[in-house]
Amino acid sequence: MFPRDALELIFRFEPLCQPGNWLGGIHGITIGYGYDLGTKTAHQFVRDWNGLLTATQLGRLLAVVGVCGTRAAEAAPLLKDIEIQAESAQVVWVLTELTQLERAVAAVFPGVEYFPDLARGALVSLVQSRGTRLDGARREEMREIRDEIEKCAKTHGIGYGTRCHIAAHLVRCMKGHFPLPRGVQARLRRDAEAELLERAAKVFMNTNPAPEELMPLQ
Repeated sequence: MFPRDALELIFRFEPLCQPGNWLGGIHGITIGYGYDLGTKTAHQFVRDWNGLLTATQLGRLLAVVGVCGTRAAEAAPLLKDIEIQAESAQVVWVLTELTQLERAVAAVFPGVEYFPDLARGALVSLVQSRGTRLDGARREEMREIRDEIEKCAKTHGIGYGTRCHIAAHLVRCMKGHFPLPRGVQARLRRDAEAELLERAAKVFMNTNPAPEELMPLQ
């Protein structure tokens, strides 16, 4: 089960989008946590939100499914009276986005299955925020985390406590890519992700008094 603490971290930093606030560009009407109606089908929308919105709200938003760009911009002011509740948006996010993000993390960081749930949750938040790219100077720490996780996989999980600590340090180093004042939220999110990784390491250390290099992952 995905850790509640990791979910709370993600929802703390992800903006809750409302249909009356168009995001610009080629976006459609976006609701909840990044649920872009412009990229959905009518079937997907009704399946995902049925029971979480009123019948009237469903009908009005159904009319803008598949609508993007300037047409979405024109429609947004007419939808300002519809308010998406955080609890409903969280349900939809877990059902529609979480599995895809977990797969993305597994692809970017091979061997991550040897990390505990709390650490994997931190990396899901990181990948959701920063994406899956590993090339370029701004992705150096992402590549280093990948390398540390690969080392952990080669030992079948032995030493993952140390690897979690290293990953936490690298996540904090990423804060330098987000200059203040605009980068304040990104910096706070990196700190929160690092804290989850450190907590995962501490749990291991507290339950395994022997040197971790000698302790196989259970």
